[in-house]
Amino acid sequence: MGNMKKIVVIGSLVLILVVFLSGCGGADNAATAPTTTSTEQTSGTPIKVDLAFPDGAAKLNNSSAFTCTITNNEPGERKMSVTVNAPETAFTLESGSLSWNGTVPANSQTVVIQAVLKSFHTGHWQIDTNYHIDAESGAYSGDFTTTIYVSIGMPSSEWGTTPPWENK
Repeated sequence: MGNMKKIVVIGSLVLILVVFLSGCGGADNAATAPTTTSTEQTSGTPIKVDLAFPDGAAKLNNSSAFTCTITNNEPGERKMSVTVNAPETAFTLESGSLSWNGTVPANSQTVVIQAVLKSFHTGHWQIDTNYHIDAESGAYSGDFTTTIYVSIGMPSSEWGTTPPWENK
């Protein structure tokens, strides 16, 4: 009976250790993540940048709203700069802005950059958003890129975080 009790105690300690390490690892790993370019941010990322055409991508020679939503999931505010690079051979900026520099409030607060883009050339396009998060002691920082893909056509257009033309 004594051996069974030791096995249960050791098993319980191992389980607690595994749960503790897996629960604590996410935040520490994100803080030390390399500053590499990615095409899609995950929900566990301290700073998340989402690009969207909320009402759908503009058909040829039409305009559509475009948003770049920055979410700060960290407990402190963060200084950063954002530049949206819409191909000048496919889009014109009709209103709004494609760049921003400022502070994103803490605790899942967001900043939304809004613009209206007009498409004027058919084809498959990529919109990259480059952003820089200022370095702070022990905080997530660096240069990153988020990308969406747009297929502009005459009868219809579509967009996504993966190229829509590859899904056909």
